[in-house]
Amino acid sequence: MLFVPDHSGSPRRNRRFVIGALDRIVLRGREYRWEKTEESGHFLFAVHAPGEQIVEGFSHAELDEAHRNDEFSVDPGFYSEAKIRSRWLAAGAISLMDLTGPEQRIVMRRQEWCDEILRYLANTPEAKRTEDGFKTAIAVVHPIIVARDVARSGDDKAARCDRKVEMYSPPCVRTIRRWLKAYEAGGMDPIALRDGHCNSGNVMSTIAPAVRKIMIKHANGFASIEKPTVKKQYGEVCKDVDKLNESLPEDDRHPKPAKATFAKFIKKMPAIRIYAGRHGPAAAQRKFFIVGEGSDAVRAGQRIQMDGHKAQIITLAPAQAFLGSLSKATIEMFKKERIVVHVALDVASRCVLAARLSSSENKETALATLHMAVSDKTAYALAAGCESDWPMAARPGMVETDTGSAWHSDLFRSAVANLRSTLRNGPVGAPQMRGHVERWFGGLDTGFLHDYTGRTFGSIEEKGDYDAGAQASMLSEEFGPLLVKYIVDVYHRREHPGLNNMTPYDKWFELQERYGIVPPPGANERRSIFGVDLTRSLDQRGVRVGGIHYQNEAIQAYRRQFGDGKIPVKMDPSDMGQISCYLSDAWHAVPAIRGNFSGVSLAQWSEAVKDLKRRNQLKSKLSEDIVNRALAELSAAGSRFAKRLDISDPVITADGVVNLERGLLVGFDIHGEDGDGADACRGGDLLGSAIPIVGGAKSEPGAKPLPKPGDRMSSTAKTTKAKRKPRGKLEDRR
Repeated sequence: MLFVPDHSGSPRRNRRFVIGALDRIVLRGREYRWEKTEESGHFLFAVHAPGEQIVEGFSHAELDEAHRNDEFSVDPGFYSEAKIRSRWLAAGAISLMDLTGPEQRIVMRRQEWCDEILRYLANTPEAKRTEDGFKTAIAVVHPIIVARDVARSGDDKAARCDRKVEMYSPPCVRTIRRWLKAYEAGGMDPIALRDGHCNSGNVMSTIAPAVRKIMIKHANGFASIEKPTVKKQYGEVCKDVDKLNESLPEDDRHPKPAKATFAKFIKKMPAIRIYAGRHGPAAAQRKFFIVGEGSDAVRAGQRIQMDGHKAQIITLAPAQAFLGSLSKATIEMFKKERIVVHVALDVASRCVLAARLSSSENKETALATLHMAVSDKTAYALAAGCESDWPMAARPGMVETDTGSAWHSDLFRSAVANLRSTLRNGPVGAPQMRGHVERWFGGLDTGFLHDYTGRTFGSIEEKGDYDAGAQASMLSEEFGPLLVKYIVDVYHRREHPGLNNMTPYDKWFELQERYGIVPPPGANERRSIFGVDLTRSLDQRGVRVGGIHYQNEAIQAYRRQFGDGKIPVKMDPSDMGQISCYLSDAWHAVPAIRGNFSGVSLAQWSEAVKDLKRRNQLKSKLSEDIVNRALAELSAAGSRFAKRLDISDPVITADGVVNLERGLLVGFDIHGEDGDGADACRGGDLLGSAIPIVGGAKSEPGAKPLPKPGDRMSSTAKTTKAKRKPRGKLEDRR
């Protein structure tokens, strides 16, 4: 077996993936099916290869390396009858990621009803699938759904009597029967619950071919240099239909199409075709030009348990590095808080797959914990100074949680569904259903925190007269690195009585060697599932996120068809090299067109921008080579970014990205040797619209205006003069 050294100098073991006969495998852009597995690797055959089927062999080390390079992915059960049937029922959609946000929420609500109805039928011996049986089940389940709606509406905040709650009437028996039939036929895949609205509309047009020919003629006439209006062209359509009807018998005459029908007909024409006809090919070329560049768990990852726990210790916040030099009275003035630890624990190996900290149990941190569970955690171990590594990651088969609102949110449930995993919520008041993670929290309080002051203990009797608040000494910012070191170097390496005195670390690799693991999602899939949701404008330079332009042929083909506009975007704050754009009916990975941003986090990029602004004080445009050198210097300057990585870092939301763009990145642009930076913001997206023009257009609220000629400036900039570029939204100050 090939071993690769990890950051600690010890060999890194290659992961052994488990692949099913009905899984779809994509390796280096080619689709494969599983043939058989032996000790050294897997035998796969190409699905769409011409001629006789040829079986190829891939070692475990080769597949592990391909997965680390994001060149290998597995879609579990893709070729199973249930999955095929669910795709039929969902009009071809493969997963919830292929649906819009509103459609996802509808599907998740139906799945919740189906799961609770099935749970009631399974746990109630006298319940039957009759009319009366379903009526009773609906009456029992409806209050449960309502209680969850109330909890979700609070958005993890304290309950208030004036809070508005959105609720829905319960479905009828006929609807429940229809949902259950589709859900069970689709192998309990929630995508099978998609309704048929996506197929709505009359496929066969009721417009006669002769009338349609007239509409095509005058729709093409709309795309002419004379720029006629829709009203004028519609009048021409009516005249030609009248002429056509004059030569036909009374019973065979055609009705005139509605004006709205003709307008929709024009809108279906490619945007580039209309623009070229009305403004000329040269103008269209400029506008659309592409700027290039419960049960037993045997296998590791089969079942994971997730929960949140308020640590039995009081910490001090905000954190102060110079705490030791302050007086006791000053220390007592600091804000004191209780940290909530969110954990994902693998049942079979008892390994901790993820840990995230926050001030409350909330859906954003729950989602971040799930994201961490399927991701490489080497950087966290490095940041905490661990001697061992933290390689555990797998696509979970089942995710078990409690009934808290954080784990019932649409955000979390849709992420579990998109991982092709099953979500199981334990009943209220039955923590023993998640006994492994509950016991782990007990060990956290007694094994990790027992050496620190400020403990709150597990009960009033145990606490006695101990004043936890007065004795608090741990800083909130210290909790995360210490917890990671405890997990990686202590808990994972300590003999576990539930594993026959085997360590969780060794148990993970034993199970991985014996049964394999389902490959965790690659970078593109993780971004589509867990990425920050944004909306961005599309123009000739693609879309702009965090001051970086992203571009490829797919989004420009979409733009030529539909024109400029807003599109949904997802970004991974840990990797700015690519984003995902939702075009028509699927997510597409789109790379950055300038700069080497692969593996660069949003935090690193923000630090680089600050450094670049310090060096190039008032310049709003910088060349690509300057940016690349800055990124390389910051990376080579040491691992200070990695050392700052902490499981208590706040979860980056869409509002956080927008605030960062408005503050730090306003007016910042990267251009290449062709000097195209001045056109960066002509698409009118957030950054472009927030950059003011001296004496000209208004800026967005909250945007900081550039210095005016009469404003006081630094000594190094007093002699500079503002120069306005014609037709440019960005301004250089030299």
